[in-house]
Amino acid sequence: MMQFIRERSKGLLSFLLLGFIALTFALWGINSYFTGPTGNAVAKVGARTITADEFSRFYQQQYRQVQSLYGDAFRPEMVDEAAFKRKVLDAMIADASLRQHLIQQRMVITDAQLAEAINQLPTFQENGEFSPSVYQQWLQARGYSPAAFENELRGSLLTEQVRAGVRNTAFVTPKELEGVVELTEQQRDIAVMGVTLASLTSQVTVTDAALEAFYQQNTALFETPDRVRVNYVRVEREALAEQIQPNETALRELYQREKNRFGTPERRRVRHIQVKDESTAQALAQRLKESPESFATLAREKSEDSGSASKGGDLGWVEPGMLPTTLDQAAYMAEPKEPVGPIKSPDGYHLLWIDSVEAGKQESFEQLRGKLLEEYRNEQLSARWNELIETIETVNFEQPSSLDPVAKLANSPIKTTDWFTRDVGDAPANSPRFREASFSEEVFKDGLNSALIQLDEDSMVVVRLEDHQPSRVPPLKEIHAQVREAYLKAEAIKLADQKIQQAEQALSEGSSPAEAAAEIKGNYREIGWIDRQGGKNLPVEVTTKAFALAPPEDGQLSYERVILPNDDRLLILVREVKDGDARAVDQATLDKMRKRVSEVRGDQVLALYLEALKKTVKVTTYPDRL
Repeated sequence: MMQFIRERSKGLLSFLLLGFIALTFALWGINSYFTGPTGNAVAKVGARTITADEFSRFYQQQYRQVQSLYGDAFRPEMVDEAAFKRKVLDAMIADASLRQHLIQQRMVITDAQLAEAINQLPTFQENGEFSPSVYQQWLQARGYSPAAFENELRGSLLTEQVRAGVRNTAFVTPKELEGVVELTEQQRDIAVMGVTLASLTSQVTVTDAALEAFYQQNTALFETPDRVRVNYVRVEREALAEQIQPNETALRELYQREKNRFGTPERRRVRHIQVKDESTAQALAQRLKESPESFATLAREKSEDSGSASKGGDLGWVEPGMLPTTLDQAAYMAEPKEPVGPIKSPDGYHLLWIDSVEAGKQESFEQLRGKLLEEYRNEQLSARWNELIETIETVNFEQPSSLDPVAKLANSPIKTTDWFTRDVGDAPANSPRFREASFSEEVFKDGLNSALIQLDEDSMVVVRLEDHQPSRVPPLKEIHAQVREAYLKAEAIKLADQKIQQAEQALSEGSSPAEAAAEIKGNYREIGWIDRQGGKNLPVEVTTKAFALAPPEDGQLSYERVILPNDDRLLILVREVKDGDARAVDQATLDKMRKRVSEVRGDQVLALYLEALKKTVKVTTYPDRL
């Protein structure tokens, strides 16, 4: 396999990235396709069981991808956790259905495709070329054998190949592309007229009786929501990390335990001759005994391994474990420049020749001390964090009437929030999870501790109700200014709607837009031609409505009202529509459009294909275990 990899250093699979492989392992794990406990299953897809642990790993990976996408702008409340979990599980079910279908169809990835994929992964390269040592180190660091890794990668490549194949069945005809250009490059000649609420409030008469009636009819507008203050204990991973102080003995033990990861094994430059027949192998061995220097020549003439024969049998640099066991042992027992063999293997008989030997290298403890310290802390932190969380959960369940035991275990003080509601609050109540727990039945009604709430990847909290202010409707005199403002706005909205209706009536009777605007004492502005991107300082609501209107008939206007976020009222008028022209679009843009439409259609086809496959297997889900 390693020689196969070297021979195919470039090709169609160069698009593959290690992130795709990492995603697959997070999803399935090595050698777990038809194995695994069923007691903690979140779904069963035919013969495949998706465990809670597998789901959790994949969910966290997808969650981190969302975090990285938004960077510093990310906030936990941006993710609807329940909906996100359903999407992740659905993706896992689709993948499991596809894999089982491909197994049933006996579809495979060839050795050539597999070798090419591994060769092209940047993570396995050194100075732009595939590095066997880097490959081995990567596998060892993650506890994978080459065979298990390659087997799992075959499955990943196969599913991706099929997905890509299904997507590529979608295509766009020239006529369809013309239609897309007509719509996407369309322009519209528009104008706007309208009234602002600010210009109308001065026309509203306010009386005590009117305010009283408005207050009584709209008490829900002035009801203050339930507010709470809660006590909480924050459990932070970082605080735990500060307590980990490894001694020299612990670091040296880690170094000895992981020593193989911190060195480069001995490498040997190996040539081989492979033949099927034992008598032929024996004859070649005799010739080599008489003329060892002819090994490369004989390999070119006699070897049945087409990949290496043309190179004089050269397999390149080999490290322990890269060759089948019998060949590996023989290669590392052989003396350089002396032929070895024949050696029997499943694919025939081999003769070996060691061109040269490169001694292994081992980094010293002193060189690695910093790295060992970091690894030790991370290892200990993970173990202690899991242990602490488990202990806190147990104690919190057994003693739900006080935060003191939790605070003692977490070595963290009990803090109190400011007032907050179900919908808004200052940190830490700016977290939807925090607020949801604070208003849960166990906390809000029963007065008990909440369960542990995860605020982010590195911190959790337990909350307990401190104080509660019930919802109420304050008396009018207490909120007189607020009621007056709401009344003015409500009356101004009525006037604005009346004026817009009046303008629509004027337009329907033949008035020009300018005349209709003057009649309602409103604003009128001719915008001119715009495209779908808007521009010209137009609110997005105006552009969206302008392109949603039906094209006007000859000599007529197409118009419709729109309400802006500040409640101002506008009439959007479309005077003329000009479709995009494919002949006026450069070829590069057309190609991008064709590709974009094809990709959208391809994704739709793939979604339908995967949905159909899911119906061919029995799928059972356990949502309560997510």
